[in-house]
Amino acid sequence: MEQFANPNAELLSHLFTSMLPPRIGIDDEIVQLAMWLRDRRTYQFQWSEQPITDSEPWATDQITAEVEASFNEDGPRLSLHKWFARKTIIYVEELARLLYACYKVRYGTKEAANAWGLRCLQWATVEVDLSEHDTVFKARQIASRALRLYCIVTEPLTLKVVIMVLQTIVRGLKGSQKFWNSYPVEQRYARADNDILLAVRGIETLTVIVQTKKEWSKSLFRIILIIFWVALSLLQCRIAAIQIAARKVLSVYVHIIYVHIYLFIYLFM
Repeated sequence: MEQFANPNAELLSHLFTSMLPPRIGIDDEIVQLAMWLRDRRTYQFQWSEQPITDSEPWATDQITAEVEASFNEDGPRLSLHKWFARKTIIYVEELARLLYACYKVRYGTKEAANAWGLRCLQWATVEVDLSEHDTVFKARQIASRALRLYCIVTEPLTLKVVIMVLQTIVRGLKGSQKFWNSYPVEQRYARADNDILLAVRGIETLTVIVQTKKEWSKSLFRIILIIFWVALSLLQCRIAAIQIAARKVLSVYVHIIYVHIYLFIYLFM
């Protein structure tokens, strides 16, 4: 049974080698890195606890650009050491960015990206039995991580997506309110519980949607406008973490309006 103790890492190892750009030969270096990924004694896989907006969408854009350049005949070789060499902890988001970038450049289609993005949001909005506390705790963790993965894919960008993200925010706020109602008023929201963290991750997802580089259209502008009104509404919440995340959305929105003011005037003509 020992050889099957880390099936997830072995799956990632196979994905790693299958999605590499064709210009990278399967040499000793690649084989060694793949074996490191498979060996649980070498790497520990963890999820980042940092805000999504600390890395997205910049990190995904950077990795995608490097992967795209490596596919060009005269482009630089894709450097893998900076992600894997001399590390004992691999963050799942970093590996997901690399795998998704390789897939998107080599095989990817718009339909596949849309399917992946929607599946992430389905995991984020899954319904569970609220009487099972352990199940609810795990569901909140999975939902937060699913939102992180959606922020890497950022497809599709539709009103349905915004509604699904809003569902996670509302669910987190309601769950947190129910949790803290049994405490005295002066002790409520003394720390960030899992439900509040889920709501914050949802707001951060809206921020990433606003920042994502897409071809502007009237439908996309409507989505951005709805996010703006959602952020304004969340400012009325008296929880500091929610207000901070909502202000971040508004600051990004104002910057985008300032940069693209002439385009927005054209869209309304």
